[in-house]
Amino acid sequence: MKERIIQNRREQLTRGARAGLPIVLAAAMVVAGMPVGASAAVIAPETPDATWQTGGASASDFAGSRVNSIAVTSDRYYLGGNFTNVRPPGGAFGSGNVARNRLAAFDGSGALVTSWNPNANGVVNAVAVDPASGTVFVGGTFTRIGSATRNRLAAINPTTGQPTSWNPAPNGEVKDLLVANSRLYVVGRFTTIAGTSRTRLAAFDLPGLGLNSAWKPIADNTVSAVEAAVGSNTILVGGFFTSISGNAAEQHLSALDATNGTVRPMASHPPYYIEGITPTATQVFVAEGGPGGKVQAFSWPAGSLQWTAQFDGDMQALVQRDGVVYAGGHQLAYCVGGTGAGAPFVCDRPTIRHKFAALDGATGALASWNPDSNGPLGVFAMEATPTGLVAGGEFSIVHTQRQQGFARFTIGASTDQLPSTPANLSGFVDPDGTTVHLTWDPSTDDHGVDHYAVYRTDVSSSTPLGTSLTPNYADVGLAAGTTYEYRVRAVDTIGQLSAPSAPFPLTTPGVGPPPGFADDFESGTLLAWNSSAGVIAVESATGFGGSNGARAHPSGAVAYLQKQLGAASSSVTFEDHTRIASQGANWIDLVKFRSSGGVIATLSVDRTDQLLLRIASTSTTFTSSTVASIGTWHDIVLKMTIAGASGTSEVWLDGVKVPELSLTTNFGTAQIASVQLGDSSSRTYDITYDDVMVTS
Repeated sequence: MKERIIQNRREQLTRGARAGLPIVLAAAMVVAGMPVGASAAVIAPETPDATWQTGGASASDFAGSRVNSIAVTSDRYYLGGNFTNVRPPGGAFGSGNVARNRLAAFDGSGALVTSWNPNANGVVNAVAVDPASGTVFVGGTFTRIGSATRNRLAAINPTTGQPTSWNPAPNGEVKDLLVANSRLYVVGRFTTIAGTSRTRLAAFDLPGLGLNSAWKPIADNTVSAVEAAVGSNTILVGGFFTSISGNAAEQHLSALDATNGTVRPMASHPPYYIEGITPTATQVFVAEGGPGGKVQAFSWPAGSLQWTAQFDGDMQALVQRDGVVYAGGHQLAYCVGGTGAGAPFVCDRPTIRHKFAALDGATGALASWNPDSNGPLGVFAMEATPTGLVAGGEFSIVHTQRQQGFARFTIGASTDQLPSTPANLSGFVDPDGTTVHLTWDPSTDDHGVDHYAVYRTDVSSSTPLGTSLTPNYADVGLAAGTTYEYRVRAVDTIGQLSAPSAPFPLTTPGVGPPPGFADDFESGTLLAWNSSAGVIAVESATGFGGSNGARAHPSGAVAYLQKQLGAASSSVTFEDHTRIASQGANWIDLVKFRSSGGVIATLSVDRTDQLLLRIASTSTTFTSSTVASIGTWHDIVLKMTIAGASGTSEVWLDGVKVPELSLTTNFGTAQIASVQLGDSSSRTYDITYDDVMVTS
């Protein structure tokens, strides 16, 4: 049916031209080959490289050669789709075909990797690679990888092509995948995954691939695309949905906290369904369907609509490089002036752009780039590379060249500067002695920093331990009494790596209880604390790590515990697990650091569950956008150093640093003498605490 619609629209466009509708030449829209308003960026060539490609039986076998997704690494292109063969460059259609069922890998030169042949028995919609392990994740509608049952989602060894034992078996189609922040994000049409309820959105922790318990937003319809925002602990999702977690404002495009999945509001949203997303540090671009199809640009992080480019067919993929937005879909034309009508949609003033187009990222003006491809459904995948870009879809000709299903456009070796080297790498060990919190200064890059790769030399000096969207990282599960050495590299949005940071060595405490104070409440009492007040008590079957937790559930009353330190200290680190079950119309104090004379600082959650830090000496409150979501256990760390005007604080939630509350500011000069858990004001809420640890 869709093929017929495209054919009808091609005929209408032709009839319109014959009837005198203006066909506006691309040259009228550009100056010296550049988009109007663009800077002196280099645009990709229109002719693709001669590489291996997917192999349909003929030039018109589009469905049998379709590529839905491409994952780019330093030495490979992984392809997923509905193809059943690949073939070498050139030659007649259907000749030289090599069997590859829906998954294939080409090396850096564009040649087939003959040793990698996973053999999926159904459509592959998405491919993503973990940079730390090299594991290739695939999602779609398939039910087997090779001889192994793997329903719709699988992890594949990058060397052997064999599936790993991981088998989460979502009950519905997987549409897209993203590896970011040492997690695998999965989106699609499913409602259960790994035997657990997740409504079209889920995340798995890397490397263990356990289902993340905190990230569980709910979409009311299909989620088609997922991408990480640049320079922000945020995941962008797009699709057919009209609400996220009950929020009806979140239509078709939504920004979600990468740690806990809470919505980060945007000023505006696309009017129609989204098939592709590509971000920069200051913008988010989307490929959109609807009447005709659109590419839209939104400011980031505000989310205000900046411009719209109208086409006569759905836009399905896009990527930004050097200020140019490359887009693809099943369109035949760009609509000058943004107007047109009909079903199928016909531009009032069409400029021919068969399946591919390029736009100025700043203004949305059409560029001269016109690879002029064929096929009924066109382009479904686009990715930037250090030397250009790649595209996949249903096509067999690109700019008069035989290039089926996969096309690579080489701009040339990059001559710009690499991302700046991460500086001032430092860190500290949690009170439990098994987790290191690392932080460093943000890097800069003209393309934008996509993420950071963290290396630990006892693991590998060349393969990252994990990745982070923001300049901080928590390394968990470390051995006692062991020295570790870390380095960090920045990776920009086209895959270029910075030089490694200076090494940072750190030694975890030896075997035994951590210095200071610890209470996991398994004793069944509060005797480890110096004092308690109000409605707070140990309850069984409520804890995080063991059976017990300390539950505070006052109704207009106080509820807190206090612990005197063995000696007052200028530097104290607190950690616990906290679960907020309910909250009245008030904020809640979670933990206070106190001197012998009163409160120094208080970490709280406000009425919208966002973390804030109040400083007593200056009567200052610092707010954050980080949410401690209700109904979920959170790992909370507060580290504070008293040094007059040079005092410092670090706040971490679930292994991610909260930048707005990690400060250099004046906490006064009085040393920290005690820690208070809970709220000494009369309020109404229900919170459980567990695994409290304090070091000084």
